Amino acid sequence: MTKISKETKLRALIEYFTGTGSKSKIAARYGITLTLFKMLVSAYETYGSDVLFNPLQVNGDFKVKLTKWKIRNRASYTEVAAEFGYVGILQIQQWEKIYRKKWVEWVIVYRKRT
Repeated sequence: MTKISKETKLRALIEYFTGTGSKSKIAARYGITLTLFKMLVSAYETYGSDVLFNPLQVNGDFKVKLTKWKIRNRASYTEVAAEFGYVGILQIQQWEKIYRKKWVEWVIVYRKRT
């Protein structure tokens, strides 16, 4: 997978918001996956260029907050991007997998105690 620069992503976003093409056409033109581009558009609408040039500081509390919110709201990755300004799809998938596994482990331990 080719790394796409922040500047290229910004050009794609500006092109989209000026109405020169659809998400799918612009994403393809710039070599950005459609899912990532949809997330970028949603995050950019809420957070502006900070999404690209001032990314969030990710720590344990942030991971848990984002993951709980995503699960509780049955949110898509695009909705997560709009809410949190975070577009790391693979990381979100990993956090959710870990969170769900830990939750199951906690339930098993809790049931054994009762």
